[in-house]
Amino acid sequence: GSIQHYLYLSLAYVSVGAVAWLLLPQVTPPTKSTQSKAAHIPFNLKLGFIACAILFGVNHSYMIALPQLLEQHLNLPIYNTGYILGTAAAIEIPIMIFGGWLATRTPVLPLMRIGAAAAASLYLGVWLANDLWQLIALQFFNAIFIGFIGGLGMTWFQDQMPNFAGTASSLFSNAINLGNIFGSLLIAIIAAWVGYQHLYLANTFAALIAIALLFACKNH
Repeated sequence: GSIQHYLYLSLAYVSVGAVAWLLLPQVTPPTKSTQSKAAHIPFNLKLGFIACAILFGVNHSYMIALPQLLEQHLNLPIYNTGYILGTAAAIEIPIMIFGGWLATRTPVLPLMRIGAAAAASLYLGVWLANDLWQLIALQFFNAIFIGFIGGLGMTWFQDQMPNFAGTASSLFSNAINLGNIFGSLLIAIIAAWVGYQHLYLANTFAALIAIALLFACKNH
């Protein structure tokens, strides 16, 4: 039931907090001389910020609109949303681990471009899908997006501002927040105008813009 669901969530949060407290290494705080310097945001990072905001926005609209797509376009019960997103969550874990392994051997920016291309493939596939099994199979692209953008995006942001890790992490968090607003606007405008199915075509075009921005970034 719902009470047990929230109990499991609480236990999960407590477990994560205990692991962070006991196992994460201590970080030396920055010196006063480093803190006193003004943080200059590179143009590279500005492009990446916009790209990530777009990608997190279309991902937000994808998840929020998915139940309506199932019910109105495919005539499927909305509880199938749990099967679809659950499949993505199961695939994400090994891909995030694999992405972290790759990031130690190759630059992060090409991996982010792959993640953005996976997002565009996901939304185009959802737009074309006409059966449940197709939506479940497409979660492989969703997992690559989460693993390479959600998992490695923070690392790339910090690489662009190595002396201002706090600023970089704040920028990445703000990209997610701005993306959520953008995704909600997409649902309110596009879905109300052309329907939930064609919302995913708009998501595809938005993801293509994000890909172009990431290719405009220089691979420092």
